[in-house]
Amino acid sequence: MRLTSPCLKPGVLRRNSDKIVHGIELRVDRMQLIEIDAAIAELDELDDKLVRELTVSNSYMPSVYDLRTHIQYVVGQIEKRKARLSSATSGAAGALAVAGAP
Repeated sequence: MRLTSPCLKPGVLRRNSDKIVHGIELRVDRMQLIEIDAAIAELDELDDKLVRELTVSNSYMPSVYDLRTHIQYVVGQIEKRKARLSSATSGAAGALAVAGAP
């Protein structure tokens, strides 16, 4: 089903965006390094799409601001996860190097 009505598109885009952001947010604690860059790219692309395509009246601007703020919050959580995984990986590699040293 395609929704082409200008009245319906902003609501649909916001709801779909909410679902995407929430779905990624639920997976953050289980993400591995290989998934992290893709998730950040997806959220950045979504934020760009909201800026480009979403036109709403002033009464809906707080909702759009909240959604964009939520996107940036989730990106921050993903970046913290990436830092934790990177330090754990480098710490484990360092421990292996020390254990293997004569």
